[in-house]
Amino acid sequence: MLDQWIASRIGASGPLTREALSAWQLARLRAVTAYVRARSSFYRRRLPEGELRSLDDFAAFPFTTPDDLRRFHRELLCVSPDQVDRIVTLRTSGSSGEPKRLCFTRADQDRTAQYFGRGMAEFIRPGERVMSLFPGESPGSLNDLLGRGLSEELGSPLLVRFPAPPDGCDAVLEDILRERVTALVGSASLLLPLVRRSAETGRAGALARQVDSVLLAAEYVPEEVRQELIRVWRCRVNEHYGMTETALGGAVGCPVPGGYHIWAGDLYYEIVDPDTGLPLPEGEEGEIVVTTLMREAMPLIRYRTGDISRFVPGPCPCGSVLPRLERVRSRPQPKKFVPRAVPDVL
Repeated sequence: MLDQWIASRIGASGPLTREALSAWQLARLRAVTAYVRARSSFYRRRLPEGELRSLDDFAAFPFTTPDDLRRFHRELLCVSPDQVDRIVTLRTSGSSGEPKRLCFTRADQDRTAQYFGRGMAEFIRPGERVMSLFPGESPGSLNDLLGRGLSEELGSPLLVRFPAPPDGCDAVLEDILRERVTALVGSASLLLPLVRRSAETGRAGALARQVDSVLLAAEYVPEEVRQELIRVWRCRVNEHYGMTETALGGAVGCPVPGGYHIWAGDLYYEIVDPDTGLPLPEGEEGEIVVTTLMREAMPLIRYRTGDISRFVPGPCPCGSVLPRLERVRSRPQPKKFVPRAVPDVL
C-alpha cells in the first residue's frame, strides 16, 4: 500500500498512523513556509510572521491563486534559474492573457516519478507491459516521469501511443494486441472511443482476455464511462487526480471503490467553502486547496484549484489511513457521455 511507502518517506517508526502523518505534515508546513519566506519575494510579503503553531492556524494563511501564477511567477521562484530543470507554460483556452508558468527542479520531478511508480504498483504487477495514450515524450513530461517510475519501481516498460489522426482507433487497438499490453493509461475521452470501436470490430473479446487494468487521468471521469470499460473489456478501472501545479501528482484511486488516497507525503489538502474560503468539516463538499510540502523550485501555499470534492469520512475498507478524496468534479468537462448499445463480451 501507499501507506508503507509514505511511512518510510516521513520516517515513521512502525505502521503509518493518522496522528504521525498530521504531526509530520505540520512540521513540513513550518519548514516550507520558512523556506518560501526566505526565498520568494511573493511569499515574503504575503505570509504572516512567526512560527506556525497548528494546522488550524495554517487555515488562516492567505490563498495562492491561478492569477498569482500568471502575474508573479518570477517572484514565486525559490531557486536560481540555473537550477530549474523544466518550465511548463499553461495557457487558458481562448484567453489572450498572461499564461501560468510553473518551474520544477530535477528533484521535484524525481519525486513525481517515484510516486507514479508506487501508485501504479497498487494495481499492476511487476513487469507488466503498460501503454500510455497521452502525447509527448520530452524530458519531464508525464510520459517521461511515468516511464521512469514504472521502470525503477516495477521493471515495467512504457509504450507511448497517442491515437492521433489519421491512424484512428483501429491502428491503436492493433498495437495494443500486437505489443501484448496488459495495462493502459489515458483519459476517459480517449479510452471510450477505443472500447466502443473494439466492440464494433470484434476485437473486444481479445482485448478483454489481454488487458487487465486501465488508469484514467487528466479529466473528469463519468461513472458511465468507467462502467462501460469494465463491462466490455472485463478489466479493473482505476483513476488518478493530479495537476501540473502539483508536479502532476495528486491522489490515486483506491482498489476498493470509494475515493482517491492522497499523496500525503508531498501534498497537504484542505477543503474550503468556495465563497467564504473557510475550512469545511470532514464530509462536507467544497473547493480543494493544496499546499506542496517538498517542492524546491516553486512551492505553492494554499493554492486554490477550483476543483470540487470532499474528504470521505471514516476508515477506508482497504485498511489505509491516508485521507481520501471523493471523485473530483468541476474540471473542464468532456463532451457529454451518450450511452450506446454495446454488446457484452462473452
